[in-house]
Amino acid sequence: MGNNRIYRLLARVVDIKPGEERLAVAFFLYFFLITFPYHIIKPIRRATLLSSLGEEYLPLAYLLAAVFTGFVVAMHTQIQSRISMPILTRASLQFFSLTALLFWALQPQEETAWIPLVFWVWTNIMVVVLMAHFWLTVHTIMNPREYRRLVGLFVSGGILGGTAGGLVTSLLAKTVFSDYLLLISSGLLFACIFVIKVILELSKQRLSSAQKSNSSTPPLKTDTPKIGFKESFNTVRRSRYLLLIAAIVMLTMIVSTLIDFQYTTVVHENIQGKQDLTAFFGLFNACLMVFAFLLNLLMTSRIIKNFGIKVTLLLYPIVLFLGSIGIGIAPLLGFGLFLKGSDKSLSYSLNQSVREILYIPLDPDIKNRAKVFIDTFLNRMGKAIGSLILMALLHFSLGLNAISLISCILILVWILLNLKVSREYVTTVKQNIKLKWGRADKAVTDILDIDHTKLVFDTLESRNRSSVLYAMHMYDLLQQDKLTPDIKRLISQKSDELQAVSLSDMFNAEGATWFPEMGDELSQDALRSDIQEIMSLDAYQQVMKLHAEHVMEASKKTEIEKMEIAKAVGMMDTDARMLEILSPLIYDDSPEVARYAIESAAKLKITEHIPAIIHKLGHPLNQEDAVSALSKFGESAIPTLKNYLRDSHKPIELKQALVTALARIGSRDATEVLLKELDRKTSGLDTEIIDALDKIRSEDPHAHISQKSIKRKTLLVIKSYCRDFLKLQGLKPGKKEDEIRIPLQRQQTVDFMNIFKLLGLFYSHEDIRKAYQNLKTGTPDSMAYAVEMMDNTLKKDLRDLILPLIEDLSSSEREKKFRQLIKSLD
Repeated sequence: MGNNRIYRLLARVVDIKPGEERLAVAFFLYFFLITFPYHIIKPIRRATLLSSLGEEYLPLAYLLAAVFTGFVVAMHTQIQSRISMPILTRASLQFFSLTALLFWALQPQEETAWIPLVFWVWTNIMVVVLMAHFWLTVHTIMNPREYRRLVGLFVSGGILGGTAGGLVTSLLAKTVFSDYLLLISSGLLFACIFVIKVILELSKQRLSSAQKSNSSTPPLKTDTPKIGFKESFNTVRRSRYLLLIAAIVMLTMIVSTLIDFQYTTVVHENIQGKQDLTAFFGLFNACLMVFAFLLNLLMTSRIIKNFGIKVTLLLYPIVLFLGSIGIGIAPLLGFGLFLKGSDKSLSYSLNQSVREILYIPLDPDIKNRAKVFIDTFLNRMGKAIGSLILMALLHFSLGLNAISLISCILILVWILLNLKVSREYVTTVKQNIKLKWGRADKAVTDILDIDHTKLVFDTLESRNRSSVLYAMHMYDLLQQDKLTPDIKRLISQKSDELQAVSLSDMFNAEGATWFPEMGDELSQDALRSDIQEIMSLDAYQQVMKLHAEHVMEASKKTEIEKMEIAKAVGMMDTDARMLEILSPLIYDDSPEVARYAIESAAKLKITEHIPAIIHKLGHPLNQEDAVSALSKFGESAIPTLKNYLRDSHKPIELKQALVTALARIGSRDATEVLLKELDRKTSGLDTEIIDALDKIRSEDPHAHISQKSIKRKTLLVIKSYCRDFLKLQGLKPGKKEDEIRIPLQRQQTVDFMNIFKLLGLFYSHEDIRKAYQNLKTGTPDSMAYAVEMMDNTLKKDLRDLILPLIEDLSSSEREKKFRQLIKSLD
């Protein structure tokens, strides 16, 4: 009951699924208990340095923090390679809790010059280590879709902790309790250890449940891989994607350092005294966190969901660019507060969330190695470079105007890199989903020359049926230069003696075989030339015509004789006298005779034969032969195919075969015919035409296909899919309802497949196919990556329609969204 109440409460503001509430709350508390003490310590640190040393020591503090943090990170990396992450996380919390007590004890000596600098460095090290542990834990447990839905809640916990820390500091800074602020921070860090324990227990339970439902779910990694600094550096160096992230992190830190100095300078010019500074910094941080909290809780997930990674990445630097221009023109307290407020509120909300999303598609081992270098070492290096820039500018007595100019230049580079990394992110997501299968027809044609294989089998089969057919098949092999040594050996295998029949007197002389045995010496070129010369003779054609007419008139002539004639016609020239006999042979009742006649018609490509070939599309045994023949006619067959396709009196089975033939032709004109037929609401061929267009696109990724027609059909299929779902939801269990339910479920399956085939016609065909296959048969993680890829690939109008179909939603949520979709499509 308690969990249900928590779920219902969270579901009002967060897109959370049943069963996720306990883990989500635990991560919320984890981040809260890190940021609460940090935002108590942070204003104390800044006020102590300013009151003791002044703002001119800020660049030195930045530099020392960067150097020593880098050194600690290197040591931490070595320790991390030897200790599991859960143990290291708890040990770090214990260490920082105890050292906070130590600094509390040293407060009376804080006027000593080294103490404010050491305190500054310690604070930086603490937040870097604890934040790194938090995000590594999140990435280990969450998949991309879970993270995207719940990141707003996690980050809100951190922002709320920062708000609480700032308010407590502001309220207590001018009271007698100000000396106990560090003591409070120490206790909060120690309490976080118990939250870590709860998270690990919940993640184990979650993994156990997932493995029971899906045996392919990978085990949770609780041990950190052995990572060295050199290995981390090499991991980043070898990846263009990681190099872009690294460059962005460095630029972010450099700009943030410059902004921090500008802000601190204008504040110190207006406010004096340690307690006043501590109270102001605490109050400002609290207000900043409240704004960031509301932005993150109410807007971050929506911005990322509605505008995608690309736009979200650009918002942060664009706002800072405008703020830097403002403070450069007028270095006033208001501009300083706006600039710092924009930096931190967006950093804690949008930037933090979207930057962590960039790591999600990476392999966990690569991710862990990269984050060690990027989020720790490069983070500090960026601050070090920022501090050196400040030192150089102060050395030459250049003020806030010059700092703003440099900030603007760096931000422009940052924006350019964000555009590049958003494209690389989508590419990286795609690498996490694999193509499980291709089109069966394309797979066959890619590895097998069907016509050649068929000819070889016909040659072998004809040896025992007709020496004439055998000879003509051999001639075809010669004509196509396919009579390879392997084929010769295959065909030359011993067989029963061939019996000469029918046309033997035209191809044999005194019982001698017209075609030499394969072991004989043979000039293939000479043979081809001789046969072509003989068949072009008028006398030969006249004799052949008379014989063919005799065979056609004689009712008792065998099927073999007709097959021989049908084959022989295909070897003639297009102006040969006996071509008129071909159409009757195509119409012949014998499938074998019709097949040879169809093949001959395909060789000759005389359009008068097309209607006869189309007639054979209705005969199951000759349908494939007819489709293949029509595809060989190419463009010349399209007008006739179009007319037959538009004829409402033709049977649907014939039209389906016509669509297949047009797909085999695959030309622009064939595509246009298919698109126009798809636009017809009464064609009844939607599935066949969509599959035909999918075949054309799979074979030619650059095929021209009208996006307007395809998009219109996509919307109609989506609407049909949603309506069928709602009909299914309204059905009750029972045999009578099953008669309605089963056809609806089958149609939904077809519609879902058709939606993705249609999307593949104007987006990357391979990417859309991979997404479909992983959504249908993938693991939970590969399904999540497929949704993520679609989310970042589709334009907003289609994305809003497709995501409800593929996201992990409850039946009630899906029903609600489908009703909204239908209403928007009406």
